[in-house]
Amino acid sequence: MGAQTPEAWSGLISTQRSMTTVSDWYLAGSNMTQHSTGMPSFDTSILLAAQLLQVKKQQPSTKTDFIANASAIRVDELLLISRFPDLPASNSYMALHYTPLYTLLAVSGESWVLNDKISHIESFVGLKEQLKDWQASGSCAAATVFAARTLRSMLKIDQSTNTNDKNLEREIKYRHVKWKDLSDYWAFYTSVLICWAFGHGKRQVDHGDSSLLTAISWIRDVANSQPNQLQAQACESETRALVGLGLELLKKDCLGNRNRLFADSINVLRRLQEVDRPRF
Repeated sequence: MGAQTPEAWSGLISTQRSMTTVSDWYLAGSNMTQHSTGMPSFDTSILLAAQLLQVKKQQPSTKTDFIANASAIRVDELLLISRFPDLPASNSYMALHYTPLYTLLAVSGESWVLNDKISHIESFVGLKEQLKDWQASGSCAAATVFAARTLRSMLKIDQSTNTNDKNLEREIKYRHVKWKDLSDYWAFYTSVLICWAFGHGKRQVDHGDSSLLTAISWIRDVANSQPNQLQAQACESETRALVGLGLELLKKDCLGNRNRLFADSINVLRRLQEVDRPRF
């Protein structure tokens, strides 16, 4: 039954629930992570897509000009991250934005890019040189910070304290992570590879510790850092521990090696975890 008088109509309007639309969140220009956790995934994807369109496109990996000085990159000043600071999708996108992905997959896979073999040794040597150049650049430091932020969000690592690290260590050992879809596996795997490449060959004097707790602590520290704070860090033991963490989680879902690419990824992580792998 509709309102019969102006007063009744005014009262009816005042009781209507205010509807917040996707455009309201977008135009607000604030941190949208807390909103995105409660909104439909389709709405979140629209907001992310709108932000991603504003990110400057990188050149193909063979022509990438790496950023030399990591101080040129401030994590909190990037629009995508200021809008979605704790969303794995936004952080993994930025990690890959600063990464020559084909090169990383080729070198970590020892001349295999997924199921594609690089047959010419000269090409593979060139890719190893490119990855070495990238590792020394500010681009690699930036990619590593974003990769760590991705892992921190996916593993639900506390941002400021280690009081829950022991419980998280047990969960990693004995429980499955609840992945949402294939993109979660991909974001997790590539983030682990980025961190491995950053620390590869950067040995500490004391050789460090390779436990899961070390990996968890390192993820937290790096995720809370700016790229310029990370660029000169020696952390091979920590990143090898992180590779072990990634292997521990992913192998639980790789049952019977029925997915060839998944099984190959597990084998890549097993090789990378070895201490005396050849240097790139």
